[in-house]
Amino acid sequence: RKAFLARFGIDSDGRQEFIALPPLLPHAMGPAKLGEDLFCDRRLAQSQRRTCAACHRLNEGGVDGELHGGVLTRTVMNASFSPVFLHDGSVTNLSDVVAQMMTRRDRAGGGDLEKIVRKLGADEKMLARFKSCYETGLTTTNLVDALVQHNRTLLSPRSQFDRYWSGKSDALDAAQKEGMELFRRRNCLSCHDGPALGGLRVSNGRKVPVLRGLGSRRVYLTDGSRTDLGAVLTLMPQGNLEGTERAALVSFLKSL
Repeated sequence: RKAFLARFGIDSDGRQEFIALPPLLPHAMGPAKLGEDLFCDRRLAQSQRRTCAACHRLNEGGVDGELHGGVLTRTVMNASFSPVFLHDGSVTNLSDVVAQMMTRRDRAGGGDLEKIVRKLGADEKMLARFKSCYETGLTTTNLVDALVQHNRTLLSPRSQFDRYWSGKSDALDAAQKEGMELFRRRNCLSCHDGPALGGLRVSNGRKVPVLRGLGSRRVYLTDGSRTDLGAVLTLMPQGNLEGTERAALVSFLKSL
């Protein structure tokens, strides 16, 4: 775990239960800015009404609260901390996920990376921007990389919990601190661990969701069947929390 955290510039012996998110991750600034603009570019999708940002709304926790192919949109926030992707964890490389989002029509993609490159290549300003960022200019590989570099900038804003874990003892109130202790005692950390509190493994055929930024989302579970966070906690852990315990745990989760 120490080696895993070191990949993100996090200096830890790997023993801490909780880890404050770093302010940023290593990334290439020029390509990341290019990727930020591509994230909102309609030429990457099969429909002119679609963009990456349409499904991954950054002001709503990186999701849109909608089902796509029967699966709730997964957040793009903090995705760099995960070694597995998609709802079932079937992809193990972020670049491959980005490519899939742009090509698979069931994910609103445009069908072919070369086709997308040709569309972008008709834009002289876009060609110049790629050339300024990459020696090889506009290619399918560089297109994917620009979006990956942008993703590395997508971290949850510094939260109440981060301030508390960094030493500000009054950043969490009594109910949130009680919820944090419940989170420990109920062994939630066995699945929801790491900097993003989740996303590191697959459980029962589903990628464990990250809990960071949970308070900004409005729909939960893979099938989007819950719109109330307290209702989710009737299913886990073991679904046997008292009402006051559930309220405290919800309060803690919203502090993340």
